[in-house]
Amino acid sequence: MINIISTQANANRITGPYKVYKNLIKGLDKIGYPYVINRDLNATKRLWIHDDVRALRYINECKAHPVVGPNLVVMPHELQKGIELGKALYLQPSEWVVKWWEHIGFNICPLRYWPVGIDSDEFQPSNIPQENRKILVYYKKRDPQELIFILKTLKKLKLQYGLVSYGSYNEKEYKSVLSRTSFIIWHGSHESQGLALQEALACEVPILVCDCKTLGDGIDNDLIPREYAMFPATAAPYFDKSCGVKISNLDNLPSAIEEIMINYDSYTPRKYILDNLSLEKQAAELMQMWEYWGLTFNEGYHEKSRTNRIYFDREQIKLEQRIKRAAKKYLKRPLNIFLSWKKKIRINTTITQLMRAAFAGDGIEKEMVKLAIYHFDVRLIVETGTYTGKTTYWLADKFPNTEVLTCEIDEVFFNLARKTLARKKNVQCVLQDSVKFIEEILNEKINKHPVFFFLDAHGMGLDFQRNNPLRRELQSILSSKIPSFIVVDDFKVRNRPDFAFCFQDSKTSFGFPEEVRMFLPEAQDIEGIRDIISENDNILFPNYNYETALQYQPDPLHKNLIGYLIIIHGVSPNEYQQFLQQPLIKKHYSVMVMTV
Repeated sequence: MINIISTQANANRITGPYKVYKNLIKGLDKIGYPYVINRDLNATKRLWIHDDVRALRYINECKAHPVVGPNLVVMPHELQKGIELGKALYLQPSEWVVKWWEHIGFNICPLRYWPVGIDSDEFQPSNIPQENRKILVYYKKRDPQELIFILKTLKKLKLQYGLVSYGSYNEKEYKSVLSRTSFIIWHGSHESQGLALQEALACEVPILVCDCKTLGDGIDNDLIPREYAMFPATAAPYFDKSCGVKISNLDNLPSAIEEIMINYDSYTPRKYILDNLSLEKQAAELMQMWEYWGLTFNEGYHEKSRTNRIYFDREQIKLEQRIKRAAKKYLKRPLNIFLSWKKKIRINTTITQLMRAAFAGDGIEKEMVKLAIYHFDVRLIVETGTYTGKTTYWLADKFPNTEVLTCEIDEVFFNLARKTLARKKNVQCVLQDSVKFIEEILNEKINKHPVFFFLDAHGMGLDFQRNNPLRRELQSILSSKIPSFIVVDDFKVRNRPDFAFCFQDSKTSFGFPEEVRMFLPEAQDIEGIRDIISENDNILFPNYNYETALQYQPDPLHKNLIGYLIIIHGVSPNEYQQFLQQPLIKKHYSVMVMTV
């Protein structure tokens, strides 16, 4: 029997750590291996601490044999000081990550690698004929110029393709796309295991991997110190010739495409998954880790839990008790006043930076937003794509009596944003898909006052059947009767290459060059949403330049402007005309007449 300690037990969102937890449970069920979840750390001989860093504090005093990881920290220095792992085995998802940690100097306990199994029942081959499928380009945090080359190559070869960007789809959408895919060109950065890639293989979809060479081959590697940027890494740690083709030089792309098309019928990617990464096989492999302490695999079938007590964080309880005592003894004030004071001390040092970074540091956009919210008497602010919460913080600070609702789909950014926004009582930040988030708000928050929507264009999103999340969000808003002032961030401003769009990262020239526009999903251009905009909706674009913007905020965040679109929906013609006559709007914005 194994005791599983995991924060994912009550999670309701599909993430990488959730898949590791859930797929192990499925594997244990398939092989009939007994387990308990989040019991007292001494409940069984076999203890697996999956992703709960807090539990590491107690492993030295517990009687169980602990295996920890792989979803605890990215790098060893992130482990809390004072934690002793000498009696544990530390898991990583693949061999190259083990070598990286050894290279860094991690030696406080033995390292092992173990990949979780892939649910081949959930991800199965499609019945759609090959002639009705097309190539899928999967993009994740790589050089945009390389992506341009890949897409131009496909266009030159006159091959139909679709484009998917990491983080802009849910699992249901991904399965749907895979069912209509002949093969994938995978353009991704380093992966510790690569679950999405392996799920595609389970669907019998061959893959052409444009592999990375090092940890630094990506555009979003802030967690990786510069000194490790050249350490060897891969985008596909579990892959062989039966799965497709792997190249590390894009000059070989045309010949690799030809190779995968000629040999298409000879690839057996699903068999590779079933032979090497099945749920049953990987669940059994994890259980065999305890042979390190002399506990055999078969003995575990007959073991039982020593207690029904649940695991709890004793240190957290002690900390709360100390805070209560301190509040009573030293401040003689209510506890909530003491806690709010402590938060203020921590956050004040970054308030100036937060306010500066809002709306990508565009001072004119900030003035326009303030003007719109006051002019239209907005009583509710809604944002999709919280990211780290800088713009959200600005909105909550400038409009303290207005409710601000914001959603983020990435769990890492969600947790960062929650810390940023902790002292703003008028903000509600949720971990949720943006389309569902918008739909729920429209159903529950209907009132006569206009709503201010700040929508993320969602990078490159899904473009199969115009399935971009932004389109669906706008469809919901524009089909409602709720008066709305909508700003769509990272949107292309036509004939203005100085306005970047499809914003990626401050280290990558702030978006894709103008020539990439032909390859991006239509929903990021006005043509991609023209059919859902009625003749009664009003469209505005910014027309100012960078030098003009400097007059409003002399210390901008970036060295160029980020494009955006304004849609004014459901307001009276009189209110709209009065807004257009405001000096800021007359000077810095252009009205676009839509021909529907």
